[in-house]
Amino acid sequence: MRRSAVFGGWQAPTLFSKLNALHVDTIYSIILSVSKAQKLIEAMANNPQDWQIDQVKTVANASGLTVHCPGGSHHVVRNAAGAKISIPAHRPIKAIYIKQLIRMIKTGKGDTE
Repeated sequence: MRRSAVFGGWQAPTLFSKLNALHVDTIYSIILSVSKAQKLIEAMANNPQDWQIDQVKTVANASGLTVHCPGGSHHVVRNAAGAKISIPAHRPIKAIYIKQLIRMIKTGKGDTE
């Protein structure tokens, strides 16, 4: 433990060391979530049937896409360029919507292009 201040006999670590530990934990969390999302993307590409909306949200958020639910039973997935796809949140999600999501992640094209 580094000595930065002594408070009543207790040695507090420096603020830098606390931030450094937080940064390392954040990095590991990001690495784990990206690898989980990457596995989901590969699994969706290999078998586009029987997926749920929570899995679609995980993949979309990890890929830099935004998911918006304007109300009702559909979710709109949009990329930074403005391309979008509308996915009904029924279980299971049909394969065509998963294929459109994978296409948007890989090429950036939505359902209108």
